[in-house]
Amino acid sequence: MNNDAYARFYQDFLYYKKFLSEIFPRDSLATTGEKIIHIVISPWMGTAVPWYSITIGLLLSKKNYNVKFILDDLPFGQSVSFFAFQKRLIGMILYRVNLHFGIKWSALSDYASNEIPINRDLVNKIAQLNSIHFTKGELNAEKRSAYEEKIKPQLVEAQKLYKAYIDIESPKKFLLPGGIWGNSGILMQLCRENIIEAATYDSGDELVLFSHNGVASQLKDIPSVFHKVWSNEEERNFARDSGKNFLTNRMNGLDGGFSFFNEKSLTINDDDFYLMLLNSVWDSAALGLHTVYTSYFEWVISSINWVLDNTTSKIVIRKHPAERVPSLDNTDNYLYRIEELYKNTSKVIFIDSLQDISSYQLIKRAKCVLGFSSTAIVEAVALGVPSIITSSAYYADLGVAYTADSEAQYHHYLREAANKRLHVSAEMQAKACVINHITQRCNWVKTKFTPQPQNFQVWVRYKSIEPLESDLVMQALVENTPTSYLKHKMYFTAQTN
Repeated sequence: MNNDAYARFYQDFLYYKKFLSEIFPRDSLATTGEKIIHIVISPWMGTAVPWYSITIGLLLSKKNYNVKFILDDLPFGQSVSFFAFQKRLIGMILYRVNLHFGIKWSALSDYASNEIPINRDLVNKIAQLNSIHFTKGELNAEKRSAYEEKIKPQLVEAQKLYKAYIDIESPKKFLLPGGIWGNSGILMQLCRENIIEAATYDSGDELVLFSHNGVASQLKDIPSVFHKVWSNEEERNFARDSGKNFLTNRMNGLDGGFSFFNEKSLTINDDDFYLMLLNSVWDSAALGLHTVYTSYFEWVISSINWVLDNTTSKIVIRKHPAERVPSLDNTDNYLYRIEELYKNTSKVIFIDSLQDISSYQLIKRAKCVLGFSSTAIVEAVALGVPSIITSSAYYADLGVAYTADSEAQYHHYLREAANKRLHVSAEMQAKACVINHITQRCNWVKTKFTPQPQNFQVWVRYKSIEPLESDLVMQALVENTPTSYLKHKMYFTAQTN
């Protein structure tokens, strides 16, 4: 880790210390109320994640939540010295929080126990997901293995201490960042096993994704919100029309900057092709969701082979357009691997992320769309095109895509598509439009109050806590209501008044 990272984090620490002294009065915020939440504070790659989490805790304390801060002080990753540097400064802030506001905190390392058995399956799973994220791909076995050997002892310690913390403190609800990266993946799985609610958040520039129970980047709140909206006829019809209009706007490039799709179209001699839409394999939105295959690349190759062996159709593979951004690209080089494996056939067409081709034009012409957890699958069904997935994506059980839970079932759906027996009903299209409304229009929270460094530099200079208290994520936490449902009700009420 270079010296700039140390300097930036230390500067953020100074800004945050000043922020606490100026914006929060030195009155006790501690409460012994029944609404208890355990908030994980952890170094997070030098970002403002710990300051964001502490601020949320202080704001919740003002709303009579009994907040308990837990400092995850167990090193993770390769830069142990930088982790220790962050941990030391975070500890100083937590000390001040306790001194000035009376809110107690403890360190995870205080819960050391030799009696907790090691769950090797859990550790191996989280290590594998983290190595995919770290290497930005699945296929660099040597680099992934080296990284996993580095982090497995760290994850073992995290598993033991988080389990000890759960056994001793009996928490009912956590708030933590991520849910996959680092030790957060361990805690997330332990919460599932022990039926503990785990709220998480993820963020981009001026954007926050929040989930009340599950990994936010995987949109785990969406099924409950969907069922609530779908059960009300008036709200269902509004959301259906809203989702349909949003998709139309996105197809026309009018969605406010989220679209990576272009207007140009690929020339294919006929419409007899399967379309495979790829996720970014290392993105947390797609990690750990396999229900049929053990890896993403296995799914890709198995799908190509089935189409070539069992049909006369082509298969078009579309790399995620977002991967045209170098920092988002994967390292697996699908183009080279697929061209090498299938160089003797013209029936396999790979479309790179840099090619200016409209994915929507491809979707509308395809006989069937194959996907993993991409939002484009929901959009395909909204456009009336049958789609098949092999994952536990948030929409897997919502009646839009054909969800395979075995290879035999996956092949059955592929065969049904080949024989034109895979259909999209009017109800499936309506459901897809409702989901599109909830996820694309309502689930993203646009705000300056995020842990992203550039946004932190804005809100840490606020002279009042009012903009933070009124933030939609705070409202969702206080009201125990998903952000997407709050925004849906706002749009629905505005339309009906």
